[in-house]
Amino acid sequence: MKKRVMVAAVGIPFLLLVLAWAPDWATALLVAAMCAVGAYELMRAVTGERKDWFLLLLPSVLGASLNLWIYAGWGEPWLVWFAFLAALFLYSILHYGGEETVLFSDMTAALFAGIVFPLMLSCLLRLRMTDYGVIFVFVPLAISFGSDTFALFAGLFCGKHKLAPHVSPKKTVEGSIGGLLGAVFGLLLVKWIAYGLAGVVFLTYWQALLFG
Repeated sequence: MKKRVMVAAVGIPFLLLVLAWAPDWATALLVAAMCAVGAYELMRAVTGERKDWFLLLLPSVLGASLNLWIYAGWGEPWLVWFAFLAALFLYSILHYGGEETVLFSDMTAALFAGIVFPLMLSCLLRLRMTDYGVIFVFVPLAISFGSDTFALFAGLFCGKHKLAPHVSPKKTVEGSIGGLLGAVFGLLLVKWIAYGLAGVVFLTYWQALLFG
């Protein structure tokens, strides 16, 4: 609980500063850094003590490059994807049968870390680069933060019925209902702020309810 509060106290103001007040290139750098760190941490968890530096660093470099490529306006990074896939498969072939054989789990993790993960996060950058990007970029964040916060407190104070004990023992039905309400509230909050500060109406109340 304390860790969550500390992360929120530091992370949320920083996100607001980068996404709302800084130029869009700051969002590009932030997303690129998140992709690089996330890819590195995932590959480190998968490769374990083997510490294959090629597999550790290649997805990280690609993850950062994809988002900087998108921000530069060069279109979809097909060339970068092709180069990554070629390097990855060539590396696995050259090390096949030796002491440093690339495992199938390493390959699939590298593909996820280098392509899928940065493409998901690039949605924040793509939203930020639209005409009303300062508003739209907060839609997924408000839904996520609202859901997580409401689910946490609903589960703490009202949680009695286990939701999926074999998957996550602490999750409750009451917490899931709170999370659903929190997601809707988060989106409505963005709608109210967008209208109050900029006079922008991008969703009706029914659309906000259904989408949230």
